[in-house]
Amino acid sequence: MGQKALVVMMKYPAAGEVKTRLVPPLTHSQASGLYGCFLRDIFAALPSLTDTDIWVAYAPVTAQKEVRALVPGAFRIFAQEGADLGERMRNAFSRLFSQYEKVSMIGTDSPDLPVALISDSFEKLDKADAVFGPAEDGGYYLIALKSPADCLFAGIEWGGSTVLADSLEKARQAGISTALLDPWHDIDRPEDLKYLRGSNSAPESSAFLRKLAL
Repeated sequence: MGQKALVVMMKYPAAGEVKTRLVPPLTHSQASGLYGCFLRDIFAALPSLTDTDIWVAYAPVTAQKEVRALVPGAFRIFAQEGADLGERMRNAFSRLFSQYEKVSMIGTDSPDLPVALISDSFEKLDKADAVFGPAEDGGYYLIALKSPADCLFAGIEWGGSTVLADSLEKARQAGISTALLDPWHDIDRPEDLKYLRGSNSAPESSAFLRKLAL
């Protein structure tokens, strides 16, 4: 069994299917183009993780060929499975716990996320059962586990402002010890775009916004 794995939850960047809350000021085509930049920025940063296998869980299931063309060859891919985000996350963890002792999961809404925070999540699992990276909107940008914790993925209002608080309460009720990383931001709303303007940590995304004069 391997020691550590990171799984990135992503969607194929089809217009009208990704980053729709950025429309307006973006068009759906621009929003999907920006999301493609998010993916490239994230994938470019992740190889600096040491001793960590990287997986990409993608949606929709029909986009395997297109996703494989976007994802670096050293990363392995599999299709997301489940009726909602919670089920898809739970199933991704379940799949990887058959091979790894520690699994960390991120989404693709934080293209400038410091890789050091991902590394920190694995370290914090030495003393905690679950690690969360708090997002400024009340959700979380990362969750890391060292064993299955199905209760964390059921009964959560995904996309709401209490996702982290509700998850921490579920962990408390189940006797799952938790630790928190430093807060970070998601890029979900037009006002969040300010984080990417001139960002050296997300050069593709920053350049795309400069071309749009945003």
